[in-house]
Amino acid sequence: MMGGRATMASWVAAAFAVAWAALLPGRVEAADPRLERWNRELGEAVEQIRAGSPEKAIRKIDRLLAEFVDVAGPGEENAKDIGTMLVYRAVAKQAAGRPQDAEWDWDLASNFRSDIEALNLKPFGEAGQALLDYAAEWIHPAERGYELDARCAVEDCWPITPPKAIKKPKPMFTRGARHFKVKGDLVVQVVIDAEGRPRHPRVVTELPAPSLSFTALETLREWRFEPAMVGGRPVSVPFTLTIHYDPR
Repeated sequence: MMGGRATMASWVAAAFAVAWAALLPGRVEAADPRLERWNRELGEAVEQIRAGSPEKAIRKIDRLLAEFVDVAGPGEENAKDIGTMLVYRAVAKQAAGRPQDAEWDWDLASNFRSDIEALNLKPFGEAGQALLDYAAEWIHPAERGYELDARCAVEDCWPITPPKAIKKPKPMFTRGARHFKVKGDLVVQVVIDAEGRPRHPRVVTELPAPSLSFTALETLREWRFEPAMVGGRPVSVPFTLTIHYDPR
């Protein structure tokens, strides 16, 4: 994905120049000045990570994501752009000493970019390597079979009291999603940890607009649960949930 500084800057421009034009008709054209600004600011965020200012990079990427997803419509290129920004935000959060947040963003990005594990993060040093190690080691429960947590490999973990959602903020419809009249169900597999926090989001059924899927998953990060209980103690469990969208 990236090589040295010059290669990185050109990669950023190439990755985004293709897809910005696939936004709302009449609102963002190929010559729109926002294209140049978005490319430039993403490049600045990349340099801030490398310069040891990851929190500044996170704030900049947050703003870019908010602007982009508000107007983006359907399309694979839009999904890739969201995934790209999430990869950089994951690296920034890892560099800032926030590994769980970084893992969430990495998992989130993998839902938008199928080639994520092939990306070259070596220019980001230890932060990039930590995410590559995480990607190589982590296997989602949906892929390895049902498993509660490490203790359940040696203990009888049944019966189990399933997790219960106690805080469910609602995601907002983006202007792009309303424009394209997107509706449907987003089905997501997560792990509810022993503290009642969702982790490791994996999209099973996506919505036609990747910007709306992103908005839903960002909101899901703020959900809280009563954790699953086995024998009076909380345990981590895989959990599938459905978020229904209808702009009416």
